[in-house]
Amino acid sequence: MFYLILSFVFFDGVALFDNLDVFRKIKTDIYLDVITKIQPKIVKVAQAKGESYFKKYCFFALRQKLKIETNKNEGKIMTSVIFCFNNQTTDAELLRFFNDYNEKYSSAVTKEEDFNLIQRYRIKQNIFIQYYQGMSPMNYETAPEYFSSFSEEGLVMNQSKELNPATVKQSFRYDQIIDCDGFSAIDLKAAIGKEIADLYRDDSCCISYLTNWDGVGSKIMICSAYKTLWKCQIDIKIIRSTMYDLCMRNKIKDFFAARLQGHPKSTLNLNMIERIGVIDTMFLMRSFNLTTYPTNNTMEYLLYEDQSKVNKEAMTENIIKLDEELSSKKSGGGGCEEYIDKGI
Repeated sequence: MFYLILSFVFFDGVALFDNLDVFRKIKTDIYLDVITKIQPKIVKVAQAKGESYFKKYCFFALRQKLKIETNKNEGKIMTSVIFCFNNQTTDAELLRFFNDYNEKYSSAVTKEEDFNLIQRYRIKQNIFIQYYQGMSPMNYETAPEYFSSFSEEGLVMNQSKELNPATVKQSFRYDQIIDCDGFSAIDLKAAIGKEIADLYRDDSCCISYLTNWDGVGSKIMICSAYKTLWKCQIDIKIIRSTMYDLCMRNKIKDFFAARLQGHPKSTLNLNMIERIGVIDTMFLMRSFNLTTYPTNNTMEYLLYEDQSKVNKEAMTENIIKLDEELSSKKSGGGGCEEYIDKGI
């Protein structure tokens, strides 16, 4: 047995399809291009091989690839990969392949550290999540679950699958997030207590963020709602990748606008949590890999490139400013060394 090393798309929670009937029923508007272009071709192959044989012995996956391998600016196309076993393959062998494949796919995604190499959810795509907010009461018996979707400004959580403003329950803007890359949820779960923490998915399926609520730090937690471990691990990694990209783009655009107006962040009177957010974003930029960014002819790429040139000096200036603010008589502190994050 061998394994193909491919960039498979996490398509509505399934990395590898083994159910032709389920694939036929997918009707999400976001995937109309996939349904109209790829689904008929897979169904045609199934009919040619015989649907009973195809359903039992064949697997197929969706793959994104560059239209032109040497030019990422031309964008990507969606393709499908189909592989079938002979009809002498036992049920145990088929199951072993399915489980092994998903484990290897999941591991490849979850271990990847460069967010540019991980796919992202599309704007307004429905994602079912569990959510915890530090400032909300914790007297519930089940973890709050929402249909969430990313927008250009922030994350919106809805009670309905439809994007209806009337049923929105929670939302926050990217400029409220202090740490765009997020943190492991282990410490937050320990802080909120076992009874509440046990209502949520496994630690590996959750991510926490420090947010700014009117100058006060508050932790939130997002968990994938998938019950299968490998699915929820991939789901939360793609959620984290999407959040990172949109959050960083929002903050870098803000840095550029402030500098363009002659007021870089180091000169502004920010509260402590805002200043820490600026420094954290600049710290993340130090390890940002422009060479793996999906395209290099977009405004986002140009903003990253522009801000990277001044980032090291700007970060130092903001650290000095934070130290001055924490050492001031007004704060009553002793500088950066005495700062302890208590924003749970």
